[in-house]
This record gives sequence, C-alpha cells and structure tokens, in this order.
Amino acid sequence: MWIQILDVPRNVEGDAAAEIAVRSDGQWTTGMREEFADRIIERLRRHITNLDSATIGREVLSPADLESLNINLVGGDPYGGFCGLEQSFLWRPAWDQRITIHR
Repeated sequence: MWIQILDVPRNVEGDAAAEIAVRSDGQWTTGMREEFADRIIERLRRHITNLDSATIGREVLSPADLESLNINLVGGDPYGGFCGLEQSFLWRPAWDQRITIHR
C-alpha cells in the first residue's frame, strides 16, 4: 500500500494536537517525519484490522526529503508547480481551437 499525503506543509509552524515537537525554524526533522507518519498509521489502524501484521516495511518522506531527491520538487511540492485557482478548472488557459492535431 502506498499512502501519500499531498497537503503536508513545507514549513511546520506547529502541531494542533501538541504531540509533535516542532523546530522553531519550521524545518522537518527525522523525528517529526516519523511522528507524523505514526499519527497517520494510528488512524489507519482503526479501519484496517491487520495493518501491523500486513506491514513488511515502511519508508517515510517529508517535503524536505522529496526536495533533496528531486530538484524539481521545490519545497517538496509534489504538484511540481503553481496550484493557484487561476490554473484550475474553468480558469485554466483554454485550448486554442485553431490548433489542429494530425494523427
């Protein structure tokens, strides 16, 4: 199973549950990364009865880890670019009907 949480902050300002120690500069640490993953796994355990026995390994990547692995993931952004509203749905630049695709 692959679990990907896309909306993890680039810089952590705090933990609403006050359970994870956060650095004052907001940078991810190994401990923060693992504690965040533990929290997600705990929530999954409520719904997946054999999660622990079915788990054969675990690798957790924070936004900082993603950025270090791929220079294109600036700030660990898995979307690889700007995701403002003007790039979504109806506001996305329209297809130019004058372009003809030849097959």
